[in-house]
Amino acid sequence: MRRIRIFLLSAAILAACAGKGSPPDPTASAPAREGEVIVFAAASLTEPFRELAVLFEQEHPGAKVIFNFGASSILRTQILQGAPADLFASADEKNMEEVARAGRVAEGPWIFATNRLVIVVPASNPGGVAALADLTRPGLRLALPGPEAPIGAYAREVLARAARDPAYGPDFAERVLRNVASSEPNVKAALARVALGEADAAFVYRTT
Repeated sequence: MRRIRIFLLSAAILAACAGKGSPPDPTASAPAREGEVIVFAAASLTEPFRELAVLFEQEHPGAKVIFNFGASSILRTQILQGAPADLFASADEKNMEEVARAGRVAEGPWIFATNRLVIVVPASNPGGVAALADLTRPGLRLALPGPEAPIGAYAREVLARAARDPAYGPDFAERVLRNVASSEPNVKAALARVALGEADAAFVYRTT
């Protein structure tokens, strides 16, 4: 499945570490930071970014990281409407480009990770999902954000590409989308549905 890029816009934390167009050096020493650092980040980054915040605050005792996690499209809208953000980590290129075109980018953007779309199911796998084609099974409950969220847009692109393969059939995407039992706001919410047993499958990111 298609690789997805995650882009990083840094205005406060990393601005002093690298020039425009150059990725920040993670080994470089950063100046001391104090006060609040407001981070807008895709929901899929919640766990790793919280871990990084702990390390950052330990290295900068006067700093406090404030998070706003959500779908990249929602975060983009908030920034364009004037919400203050020192760092924006988007799960796709489109939303980052719109922020950049609006003149809200101080440094970057930089690629800091790559993702691959995967399907997750509960440990018991009640839907019997073993392959992409199984998502068309009648009665299967699929948790999937809308196309405005990056994960929703990429999942629909995967389904559309599969529909061009005779092995799946031209109505493949339509048949899968009939099984969307809950339209979630972001990938984190879709994963939670599966973890709670309220969905039989969901598209999520595998980060490398």
